[in-house]
Amino acid sequence: MSVSINRCPAALIAAAALLLSGPALAQSAPVSLLPSQASAGAAPAPDAAPAVPAEPGPDDAVPAEESAAPAISSSALEAPSTDRIGLIDEAGGGFSADMWRGTDLELLRRLLPHLPRRMDSLAQRRLARALLLSSATPPASSGAAPPPVVGVEGASALPAAPPAQWLLETRLIGLAAIGDWDDALALMDLVPADQMTDGLRKLRADGSLITGRTNDACAEAATALGATGDPYWQKIQIYCNFANNQNSAAALGLSVLREQGIQDPLFFWTVDLINGNRRLSPPNLGRPEPVHLMMLAKAGGPVPDALVQTGDPTTLAVVSGIAPPADEKTDKTPAAQRAERRKLAEESRVVVAERAVSAGTLEAERLRLLYRQMNLKDEPAPALATVTVATVRERVHLFQTALAQNVPAARAEVIGRAIELTRADRGRQGPDLITAGQIYAPLIQEIPPTPDLVWFSGSAARALIAAGDLAKGREWLDLARSMARTSIEAGQIADGLWPIDRLLTTGAPGRLPPQALQAWRETIAEDRRAEFQGTLLNILAAAGEPITASDWLTAMDNSPPEVTMLVTPPRIINGLALAQREKRVGETVAFALLALGEEGLSSVEPAAAQAVIAALIAVGRDKDARALAVEALLVEGL
Repeated sequence: MSVSINRCPAALIAAAALLLSGPALAQSAPVSLLPSQASAGAAPAPDAAPAVPAEPGPDDAVPAEESAAPAISSSALEAPSTDRIGLIDEAGGGFSADMWRGTDLELLRRLLPHLPRRMDSLAQRRLARALLLSSATPPASSGAAPPPVVGVEGASALPAAPPAQWLLETRLIGLAAIGDWDDALALMDLVPADQMTDGLRKLRADGSLITGRTNDACAEAATALGATGDPYWQKIQIYCNFANNQNSAAALGLSVLREQGIQDPLFFWTVDLINGNRRLSPPNLGRPEPVHLMMLAKAGGPVPDALVQTGDPTTLAVVSGIAPPADEKTDKTPAAQRAERRKLAEESRVVVAERAVSAGTLEAERLRLLYRQMNLKDEPAPALATVTVATVRERVHLFQTALAQNVPAARAEVIGRAIELTRADRGRQGPDLITAGQIYAPLIQEIPPTPDLVWFSGSAARALIAAGDLAKGREWLDLARSMARTSIEAGQIADGLWPIDRLLTTGAPGRLPPQALQAWRETIAEDRRAEFQGTLLNILAAAGEPITASDWLTAMDNSPPEVTMLVTPPRIINGLALAQREKRVGETVAFALLALGEEGLSSVEPAAAQAVIAALIAVGRDKDARALAVEALLVEGL
């Protein structure tokens, strides 16, 4: 079996090794998260015990009965730590207020900045979002100075925050990293004005730019430039000048930047694009900041491949909205070549949009709009029986064909073909089933789950469940199950859906039915039975199903095929196990997200996949664990 090394940063591995091998995980009494009173501008700690006044000496002038009365003391109310604020709680699908109980703050400072940026797993993103948005009491500090906040490429780096605000700013950076700018802005709205740092203001301006609140970002920049000459704010102002067609003011701001010797090749290149001076992009672009992306969108491209290849979720979302540049009047290229160039640019934009939907930063409706807009009228339409999902135009052809069908059965036939092709492809040449499910979900929702369409129930259930619509997906699943006794076809579909049904039914009682496992095996192609059964049994065992040694026997009939998967460092697995054992909920989830990486449950080694699911269930995140498990099976084509 060939393997590839996980993308966990070396610094994290070294830090985790140090933390997990020493006394860093030893629990200590809770102490203040805020700087000491001796620190400049320090605020009293919310968790610190009030100072105990010295015991007064005897006073002969005070009567005995009065001296026995309790002493009354007063102190100023302590401001609550901004680290505690959040948008959701346990009742709203988030975590309990004590999610960080028992977690060492120094360990958390090394974990959170390294959570995956891009997550192609819908279930994993929901788990990460819940972790970062939950209102909770911060963990206790061990007293060491915090490390600098690790900035996220694609969002402006924040300076090191005071201990009382480090966790909030790191959570906000995490939300920005996964492209969840709306939630990041909503969370910042809860921060009192007198506790807004320069770093938070920059992050708020970044979010305002990305979410189309340009006026807010421009107002923020104008206010900041009244007190500082920070080049960050100067670049925001220059963009605002361009956005308002104030080119002379933009030119003045640019001259000031150049006089200061500011080095930002990407920014100055986008300026050239806006001014109509199109030239080759500079090398080593890295991940752009929001102001770069907005400048690029203002210029209208072209977008260098190097920017897209980073896979940054925010970049993918913005780039997908940039239309290919129109042909210039001075372009003497033959018409056929210009048409081919436009065609390739159009396809590239669709691929970027598909990746942005997969990364969770683009609504599927935006992708469906691009599918609808692609003109295929002058191209020969492939037969439904021969079409694939290997190319953009074939995927668009399938979607447009399904959209054009007014008869439910005809539409179901096309969608069923698209879903089955996607299952077989497993995300190798086109989007995986999670993305395809989001694309086709609205079309499937218009089709009633009637008995005459039971043949479509397997594809419909898988697509809807993959898209996160469990209620509608269950309707199709229930249709197949209810007709299984009277229809051979329905029975086979129900057998194939049995693992999904089992995992969606929490607390399924009793031993794993051997006849159900055998019936499911019969629905799988013979050359893939051993591989698929091994995958299924791993996940069922991790979910707490009573798997026995005999259940594995048929999976041992053939040698498993060579597959490439990510190897999770033992330090991460051990950290996950330690956090799970001590029921440290937030810490367990953080380690689980690190173990999953950017590829999700279906791409990590079986032992790591088992460990993640089992750990989440052990700390009470059963729904998240089962959602990850179902998603992994669907992506693998089960």
